[in-house]
Amino acid sequence: SSILSASAPRVSLADLEKEHSELSLFDREIVERDLIGGKPPNSMNDEKLNPDGEAQAEALLQQLEHELDSLPKSDTALYHEALQRCPVFATRLKRAVLHAVGNDPVLAATRMARNWRERVKLFGPDIAFRGRLAMEALQPQDFETIRRGGLRVLSEKDENGRGILFSDRRRWTSDRESMMRICWYMIESTVLDDEKMQRNGMVVVSVACAGFKLEHFDRKVNTRLLTAFREYLPIRIVGIHMLMQSHMMKLALPFILWAMGPQLRARFRIHAGSFEEMMIDLDKYGINSKKLPREIGGSEVFRYDRWVATTSPLLPDPLEGTAGRGNSELSEQQTPDAPPQFIHTISLSRARAA
Repeated sequence: SSILSASAPRVSLADLEKEHSELSLFDREIVERDLIGGKPPNSMNDEKLNPDGEAQAEALLQQLEHELDSLPKSDTALYHEALQRCPVFATRLKRAVLHAVGNDPVLAATRMARNWRERVKLFGPDIAFRGRLAMEALQPQDFETIRRGGLRVLSEKDENGRGILFSDRRRWTSDRESMMRICWYMIESTVLDDEKMQRNGMVVVSVACAGFKLEHFDRKVNTRLLTAFREYLPIRIVGIHMLMQSHMMKLALPFILWAMGPQLRARFRIHAGSFEEMMIDLDKYGINSKKLPREIGGSEVFRYDRWVATTSPLLPDPLEGTAGRGNSELSEQQTPDAPPQFIHTISLSRARAA
């Protein structure tokens, strides 16, 4: 389906600016805390966001179980099957899902039920109920999707212990199911062993460089990926930073903004300008340029061969042992030629006018 379809829903930069201006002071504090990282503002319930101690964690799990029991049985049938077939993994996943929704058992119940429905739909019951995804969950074409390096969790976290998801749509594959599988696999293999990341969330750094063309944008897979992060993956996205150089991205952006939903849109920021300006801008949000891919001026180099060597073909549950991160580095010749040079850093209003 064409991204220029007149019937496709969209949100303009003017709409986005209006949404930002209408945020309450309390919501602005929450958004700012998420974007910058660090401790929650004083007005927030620190204990709820960061439960201290196993007793509190167990109490939250019990509340989550109660909320799951209150949902229609048709919604939770796959979750209850998971409790029977892979109970260790199902419990680990519940903890991560609680963190993803700020330890709200009501929201966690809906997210948990949706996670299992989508998991079975994408991977099939045989793989889904084996527990944590192993490399055997991936299809042959998925390894090519990974090799392209267009969507990957970077090897280092940012200054505030948040994961960094890097996205370059020029290197996405046209295979939508493959994009969904590798995204799910990378998030799960990264998040489940890292409670600090579960608490602090993940930031997205998305590049739209000069080589970006409309043919690189797939509205359907973009919507599916953003829906997954909003509704069922076990991680909280606390910031989305777009490094925008391409004029073509301005045509695709309204469709991306719509798919984000209000919560992610509030945490969306555009960056441009010179390379130095853009890196300084990101550093204000706790994202050190040295931890970013070399193709945009950082130090990280993704090597597919190392990724395969270090990502162990894990057997499913039990979860003893550590999953390979699956996000090391790609060979030098597979990265774009040089760091892009960005024009001036722009505000939302200037982006709209450009």
